Amino acid sequence: MKVYLKGKGEITLTQKNYLAQGGEGTVWVHGNSVLKIYHDPANMIPVDKIIELSELTDPHIIKPNDIVFDAKGKVIGYAMSFVKDTYALCQFFPKAFRDRNGISPDMALALVRKLQDLIKHIHDHHILVVDLNEMNFLLSRDFKEIFAIDCSSYQTTHYPATAIMESVRDRHLKTFSELTDWFSFGIVSFQMFSSIHPYKGKHLTVKGLDERMEKNISVFNKDVSVPATCYPFNLIPRAYLDWYKAVFEDGKRMPPPVDLNVAAVAAIVQVKKIIGSNNFIMAELINFAENIIKAKVVNGDRIVLTDKWLYLNKRQLCEIKPNCEIIYAPKIGTVIMATIIGENLYLYNATYKREIPISLIAHDMMEYGGRLYIKSYANILEIDFNEIGNEIIPSFKVVGNILEHAAQFFDGVVVQNLLGNYFVSLLPESGKCYQIKIKEFDGYRIIDAKFDKGVLMAVGTKAGKYNKFILRFDAIPNEYDIRMVMDIHYDGLNFTTTDGGLCVHLTENEEIEIFSARRGSAQIKIIDDAAIDGNMLLYNNGNKIEFAKGNGLHSISTKGQP
Repeated sequence: MKVYLKGKGEITLTQKNYLAQGGEGTVWVHGNSVLKIYHDPANMIPVDKIIELSELTDPHIIKPNDIVFDAKGKVIGYAMSFVKDTYALCQFFPKAFRDRNGISPDMALALVRKLQDLIKHIHDHHILVVDLNEMNFLLSRDFKEIFAIDCSSYQTTHYPATAIMESVRDRHLKTFSELTDWFSFGIVSFQMFSSIHPYKGKHLTVKGLDERMEKNISVFNKDVSVPATCYPFNLIPRAYLDWYKAVFEDGKRMPPPVDLNVAAVAAIVQVKKIIGSNNFIMAELINFAENIIKAKVVNGDRIVLTDKWLYLNKRQLCEIKPNCEIIYAPKIGTVIMATIIGENLYLYNATYKREIPISLIAHDMMEYGGRLYIKSYANILEIDFNEIGNEIIPSFKVVGNILEHAAQFFDGVVVQNLLGNYFVSLLPESGKCYQIKIKEFDGYRIIDAKFDKGVLMAVGTKAGKYNKFILRFDAIPNEYDIRMVMDIHYDGLNFTTTDGGLCVHLTENEEIEIFSARRGSAQIKIIDDAAIDGNMLLYNNGNKIEFAKGNGLHSISTKGQP
């Protein structure tokens, strides 16, 4: 497709430039710019509104800055700056994500302050965000910067806004204003601190979001319970905490605090002791000095990542890097830590304490089945590790192809939007990559996914709600069944599948689901037990289920089971 950018001439767009597609148009990457081409040019944002938005000068506000024409000179879209390698702000909310990436309360506070500064800059130029929701902001991969996107919907002097996501809409003010923006900012920023929407959690009699917001029944209400995966509210600086209570619980409307006086503090968290119950037998297996963020068992050996160290069983190997992947090669007795620095793959032999030389451009990575996979431009690469003498020699092979800008690496699965249709790439064994269309994902924005031994779970967002998909595939993954859980509190994906094909799933309601990974199997066992909470990170040891919580690893089994 050929288009023309004002002042820059003809541009040819091909599949390698494709980024995403929505209801209004298709988004393409060209150099340092993103081009939005409308399906129907009649829906194009007015050029005069682009001029009004040009008053916003903060470079973190990704606004329209150039006009795109077709060959006949008709306006068909606009261009804006391209910010690559980012996370959607909503991906920042779950505690498990922050633990994996080493995100501290002070880092969350710094991002909240930057978001607040962006909103103030917009207001200072007599513009309103209006639809100030978590899908309209991006975070840099180092979690130091926040960017505002979808600015074409902002309310300017001559162009009123018409739409707002229900999860951030103020039920008490009927017209858009700076105060409604600050209310929406409160909703989003509270989730950045605590990981929960201020009107979520459980109330015995008042169930829906509308009624909770209308009656000012927030998470601060004494009759509301919240999941264990939420951060303690005493991590929130006092000035913000008082403001949240005034806005959410007392119904007051005011701008957020400017002077904090007190910074975020380290909370004293009371960890519920792991005990047995009427349904489960639990036993501590091993404990560490630090909080555990990930654990797995390979050939009987436990690989454990705490928030500081990498361990093989109880042996401390090395200090971890944020968002690293660990590969254990039991045949050669070596633990390898992989991370991405800039755009370069970094490998470290944690067993023998030395770097493994490799020169490879890497944009993302994941581990599955003891194998390391890398996103490098339009390729999925599988890294092989070979032992020659005392050295580990890495090599790689291409196992799949993707659209560079449209593919996301998650836990064990690659998800990509191919010109409006969602596909997943599954890598069940070395050298194999199966690409499967998932029609049920179309129309959603997939923000999280995990695949484990035939079971795929994903979270997609649409119209301000988070829905969970649970899919089960055949041994050769060309057919699947699917179950959907609607309007969940998104706190990450927590499940494991045993070698024998039993899936154990810790739900967002802090219940245990047990079901077969086999497609078509109908039985689901649900256990609601006071001993279960969302901070239990599930993994399997062959056919046994274990979990990490706090600084300990534990076994768990239902009574009557081995």
